[in-house]
Amino acid sequence: MKVTNFIKVLIFSAIFLFLLNFTYNIFSWKDTAGAYCSSTETFYELEENIVDVLFLGSSHCYCSVNPSQLWEDYGMASFNMAISGQDLASSYYCMKEALKTQDLKVVCVDLYGCTFQGYAIEGNLYRNTLSRKLSMDSVEAVNNMVETGDKSDFVLKWPIIHTRYKELAKEDFMKKRPPYLGYSAGFNTVPVTKQEFAKVEAKPFGEAEQGWIRKMIELAKEENVNLVFFLAPYQMSLNAQEHIAYAKEMISEYGVPMIDMVELSEKIGLDWELDFVDSGHTNHYGATKVTKYLGEYLKSNYALEDFRGNATYGLWEEDLKARKHEVKNHQLLQIADVKTYFEMLSTLEDYTVVVSSTGEYLSGEANIDECLQLAGSFHEFYDGSAVWILNNKETTQVIREREYLDVQPLTYGELLISCSNGQTTVFVDRGTYKKTENGVNVMIYDNVLGKVVDSVGFEAMYAYGMIR
Repeated sequence: MKVTNFIKVLIFSAIFLFLLNFTYNIFSWKDTAGAYCSSTETFYELEENIVDVLFLGSSHCYCSVNPSQLWEDYGMASFNMAISGQDLASSYYCMKEALKTQDLKVVCVDLYGCTFQGYAIEGNLYRNTLSRKLSMDSVEAVNNMVETGDKSDFVLKWPIIHTRYKELAKEDFMKKRPPYLGYSAGFNTVPVTKQEFAKVEAKPFGEAEQGWIRKMIELAKEENVNLVFFLAPYQMSLNAQEHIAYAKEMISEYGVPMIDMVELSEKIGLDWELDFVDSGHTNHYGATKVTKYLGEYLKSNYALEDFRGNATYGLWEEDLKARKHEVKNHQLLQIADVKTYFEMLSTLEDYTVVVSSTGEYLSGEANIDECLQLAGSFHEFYDGSAVWILNNKETTQVIREREYLDVQPLTYGELLISCSNGQTTVFVDRGTYKKTENGVNVMIYDNVLGKVVDSVGFEAMYAYGMIR
C-alpha cells in the first residue's frame, strides 16, 4: 500500500512539474521590444561555443549594433545581448552567464550604464532579472540588483509573471519565432542637435558602478577574453560627459580599449539630423555606420574567423534575411504611388500577397488594370469579387466565386478569405485587413517575419486613390 501511494505521489509530482514548466514557458517574461522575447532568452537557445563576439549594454547598444551586418560584411559570429535599461551590474552577470556556454573571443560593453544608477523603470528591472536561468549567479544578481521589495519574488519569478495572463498574445504560444540576434532596427528620423564638446572635468560616478567595471575587467582576464568598452552615439548631458571622462581615465589604467563613438561621430560619418530615432538612440541608418566602424575595429585588432558558408551558422543567415525584410517592409510603407506600389509587389520573395477586388468598381479607371498586371495578378476585372493570391511573385491561386470561404496556413498563423454578396474580407489570425468596400484591397504578409506588414486599399469611387 505504501509503495502504491509512493508511486502515485511520483506520478502526480511528475505531471505537476510538467504542467508547471509548460505553463511557465507561456507566462515567462517576453520582451516585446525585440522579437517578442528578450535577447537573454534567445541566447539560451544557441548552440554551445558558437558566438565569438558578444555585445552588452542598454537600448543604446541594441539600437546601434547589428550582428547580421557584421555577419554579412565579415562573417563574424556575434550576438547582441543588450537589454533595455541594462546597468553595469546586469552587464557583468550577462557576461558571466554567456561564458558558461560560449568560448567568447571579444566582449564589447557599452558604457552608458555608468551614467545612471539602478532602475528608475520597474519594467527594466524585470527585463534584466527574470529572463535568466535559475542558478547561484542569478540569485546573486537579484541580491545585487533588486533594492526594494521582496527579492525572493525575482528568484521564484512566479509571483511576478503569474499576472501576465491579462496580456497573453499569440506569440506566447508560438514554439517557433523569427530569428533574433539582439538588434532592434528603427526607421523613423528625428533631427538631433549635434553634440558639442568642451573641456570637461572628470567626475566620479557611483562607486558600485565603478566596481562592476572592475569586475568585468577581472572576469575577462580570468577567462582570457578580450574586453572592449565603447559608447554608442547619443545626445549627452554635461553630467554624462563628466562621468564618461572619468570612466575613460579609470579604464585606461587597466590598458583596456575604450571607443567613444560620440566623440568619433564625424569620423564614422554620423549625421545628427538623419541618423537618430530620438536623442538617445540611432536609427537603422545610424546603426549601419556604427556597426561598420566597430566591425573594422574588431577585424583589425582581433583574430576572428570568417564563418560565412559554414552550415553550422545558419542562424546568422536567417537573421540577415529577417533584417533585410525589415528594410524592405519599411521601403514598402513609404510608397504612395499606385503604379510604383504594384511594381514593388512583383519583386517580393518570401511574402504572401492577397489582392482582392470587391464591391462596386470601375474597370479601366486610373490604369488600375495595368497596375494589377504589373503584380502579375490578373489581366481583367471579373463580374463581382475576385481574389488573387501571390506567393514568391507567382500567382498561386485565383478565387472567382461570389460566395466562398477559404483557409490557408501561413508561416506563423492562418489566412482566411471570406466573400459574401460580392464583399471580400481578408483575415489573418482574426485581424481584419480591408481598407475599401469598393475597389481593390491588398494585404501583404511577410513569411520570414511572420506578420502582416501592409494593408492598403484603392478606392474605385476616387480614381483608385491609395488608402493605407
